[in-house]
Amino acid sequence: IDKFSWKIALINLGIFSFLIIFFISFFLPKVSKNKNYNFNFKVLKNKDFYLIQAGMAFGAMTVQGVMLHIVAIFLEKGIPKNIATVTISIIAIVGSIGKILYGYLADFIKPVKLYISASILILSAFIFLQFFKVNIFITILFSIIFGIGYGSFAPLFPLLALKKFKRDFGSTMGLLAAGNGLGAFFSTFFIGYLDDIFHSYNASIYFLMTTIIASTIFYFIAFRK
Repeated sequence: IDKFSWKIALINLGIFSFLIIFFISFFLPKVSKNKNYNFNFKVLKNKDFYLIQAGMAFGAMTVQGVMLHIVAIFLEKGIPKNIATVTISIIAIVGSIGKILYGYLADFIKPVKLYISASILILSAFIFLQFFKVNIFITILFSIIFGIGYGSFAPLFPLLALKKFKRDFGSTMGLLAAGNGLGAFFSTFFIGYLDDIFHSYNASIYFLMTTIIASTIFYFIAFRK
């Protein structure tokens, strides 16, 4: 980035990722030509689909918005650059632990209850970030708490969809993933836009707190019975 600019760095990262995925695809097992696969759009007539879609989209808006902007947020709050950049690694490592932990707990506890607990963790992390004096301790504490909640989404998103759409899970998950991507795209742009307007990430943090609460409410309504 320092030598060529962040734009060139991202282009190289995109090319590198494409090449890896392209070559790995040759090692995937072949699909039987005798089996027909039909994409089922019937789920679009189910109101629970839109509740789960909203829950997933707002959840993606929260975590992806943080992952793209968290270093800039910490730098704005006066955290040294070397500490601020390490937070991404902490979130990633702790997130891996969160994936294993929540995947294991999902065998014993209803996924919607686990999602609510993960959302509470993420909301708590935002409270530390916004209402406490941000120092190195708070920075690491935020990264750990947010990382656990962030990691939970990987196993819980498909499990929550599976609970409602067992017969059409493939089609449903494909549609939900598209909405998930759109939510993440909007959030990462909008958070940057708010920072450009207010010259501060404070409004963005309140926005992220709102999105995780909205996500939890939509999932709660979908599984209220």
